[in-house]
Amino acid sequence: MTSSPPRLITRPKTPEQKTSPATPPSTPRRNSRPSSSRSPLNPANVHWAQEQKRRVFMHHLQKWAGNHDSSLHFEGTITPCWSSHPHENIDLGKSVKCTLSGGALNETSRSIVVRLFGPREEDGGRYRMVVRSGAGWTSAREFFDKEYIRQLRVKNSEGFMTRLVDANRVGKPSSPSQDTPSDEKDSVKIRSLFHPFTRLPVELQQMILDCNTVSTTPHSVQIKYSHGTGELAHLPKYFLISKGINSYLTPWIYSTTDFGFKTQGFTNFLWRAGPINRTYIRKVTLSFGFWALLHVTRWLAPDPVFELFDPKLSLRPPAMQYFWRCQIQDLAKELHLSVLTIDILKMDTADLPFVSRVIRGSFASIGRVQYMCGGEMLASDDERLSKVDDGISWGQLCRDVFLRYRNVHMHSQAFSRDRIAAGMEGLEKFMEDRAEFFAGRGEGLRK
Repeated sequence: MTSSPPRLITRPKTPEQKTSPATPPSTPRRNSRPSSSRSPLNPANVHWAQEQKRRVFMHHLQKWAGNHDSSLHFEGTITPCWSSHPHENIDLGKSVKCTLSGGALNETSRSIVVRLFGPREEDGGRYRMVVRSGAGWTSAREFFDKEYIRQLRVKNSEGFMTRLVDANRVGKPSSPSQDTPSDEKDSVKIRSLFHPFTRLPVELQQMILDCNTVSTTPHSVQIKYSHGTGELAHLPKYFLISKGINSYLTPWIYSTTDFGFKTQGFTNFLWRAGPINRTYIRKVTLSFGFWALLHVTRWLAPDPVFELFDPKLSLRPPAMQYFWRCQIQDLAKELHLSVLTIDILKMDTADLPFVSRVIRGSFASIGRVQYMCGGEMLASDDERLSKVDDGISWGQLCRDVFLRYRNVHMHSQAFSRDRIAAGMEGLEKFMEDRAEFFAGRGEGLRK
């Protein structure tokens, strides 16, 4: 029996994988732009660098024109002459040739050399410009002022108009510049600037506000122009100018403003003014018109007079009338006035003695009382003021008012029904029980 040859055990071979042909390496693209950056050191970028410098300089020039120590008279334009600096880098602090036009002679221009300096803290953060003048330098404001005066003298000279007509006839400017100016986009306007209100001196701020006087409408206190009839501006808007200046403007406004009121708004104004500002009030004008007698009896009359007439007011709850009456009297007693003005427009002249006595006794002190009618001040010897006598007692004033209006329906609200029903006998009995008050002028009267 023959044996078969032994089988050789070998490790199986890994089948060969078909590999795809290798991808050839990509060829890098050539950059169409030059690899070098836009550097001013690159000779190819000289023109671009100069253009950037000019743009930066124009930005500084525009900043200067918007906030600088400006001339009050000169208005015109300043234009850098780039053609005079073909190979120079324009920058702050360097001399730059410009074309100046405008002023008193709008059609003329001249070449000047300026130096512009950046903002500094000592200059209030503003740019500063100087202009070549002779062998030295002068400030831009001084130069523009002198330039305006020089042009004004030339304009007023006898031969100027003749030269101007001849120049226009041949199509040439009267005083051409030697340099070719740049485009209009490179021109910067020069004009007088109004500095912010808060930067003005305190005296000038007060002078500006002093151009206004007080006018009133119901429910509000307003200010109008004293030199004409213009649109009214609410007084609270003045306190929105700046919180920083309110500390010294608020006392000045309250002490110099003549606050005027009709039958409404006085209590609300005094309440909102606050205890500190009420001490500054020095001038008040009251114009109660036809309802003066009823108004002062309800709110300002002394307590004995109020109890005598007992005017009723339909309020809910009824105690609100007494609350408001106490409030306006307490607030008015804090005022020390230098001038009190009483407007008698639409007021019955016969009511003036009673109304004037009540109003004058409502304030802590009054320096001077004056009367006006429709905006016109009345002289002391005016016939309408003849019955205003401080020697008349409260009893006499109250008898006169009651006798004239007790049977007048239009003024019936000035007295209660019980007072009208009691007649003169009840009135006299009430005043006899309080003879100390009604026999005299009463407490609290201020001349």
